Amino acid sequence: MKKLITSILTLSLAFMANGQQPTPLEEKLDESVTGQPATGEASDVGAQTPVEVGGAVSSYGGVDLRYMYRDNALSVSEPLGNAIKSGIIQHTFYVGAILPSKPFLDGAVTPFIGASRTDVHHDNSDLESFDNAANSAYFLFQYQLPEGVTVRAGVEYAGSINTEADTEDYRDYHTNISVLKFFPLENGHSVLATVKTGLHRTRVDEVAGTTATADRLNNWESSATLQYSFSPIKDVMARPFASLSYKQYQEDQNDGRDDVTTTFGISGSYDLKPWLQVVGSVVKMNRDSDGLQTAGSFYNPNMANEYKNWDAGIGINISLSF
Repeated sequence: MKKLITSILTLSLAFMANGQQPTPLEEKLDESVTGQPATGEASDVGAQTPVEVGGAVSSYGGVDLRYMYRDNALSVSEPLGNAIKSGIIQHTFYVGAILPSKPFLDGAVTPFIGASRTDVHHDNSDLESFDNAANSAYFLFQYQLPEGVTVRAGVEYAGSINTEADTEDYRDYHTNISVLKFFPLENGHSVLATVKTGLHRTRVDEVAGTTATADRLNNWESSATLQYSFSPIKDVMARPFASLSYKQYQEDQNDGRDDVTTTFGISGSYDLKPWLQVVGSVVKMNRDSDGLQTAGSFYNPNMANEYKNWDAGIGINISLSF
């Protein structure tokens, strides 16, 4: 049973650390590109010109509290995945800062730093041993050009902590670069397109009695995301989105493995106060895997890496600048 739990946890660690939808920190980064708040009514004019150079440090922090239902709570393959359903209580604390910008050629370079912690509690008593906390942080430079083009480069950290055992079971350092293009449309509608690529250097526990190495989840990931934003009524913001991710693995038992993950959904918010929003989302995710050697009809390791799930959640977000 212990080996089974270890295998399930290893398969689901990367998902639990990164989540299915944009985090508050990621939404703050997008806000700096679009010129639109992460919540509230959309504007007709985005960040079409470089940000003002110089200035003071702009910092912010907040908490995001949510309750959601997830039909495959551990993001594992069928048929086990079909049986693991749970409500999830999730709370995220986050802080970040935007440092003074410097002019460079036709644009401006701005450093960003941020960190967050998300605690996840399952209300399915059979899954209490999988309660976890996800830590994340980033340091990046954002180069903003005229006409809504932005280039980012930096390092992101993600780690998953098993709160029952008080151990860090997954660690990921993601060095990456991305290009974003913002398209403002009429009546406050807009589209944000993102292309991103980079290397994940990871560490997970070695499995006793096997040849599995701690870096077996290392991979190169390339992804593309489209997000459409609009305000259907005053103080309400809706964001349908879709993304496609392709990962290539080359380490140990994952040598030759390729994963393709599609995600689509919608997130929304309603402003109760400038600093207080009701937030919600519905997200569907599907991961396909290929490239590993199979043992005929006896065992297919590619299928073991595949899963489908969806979740729906609602909560509140409190965000303050200081």
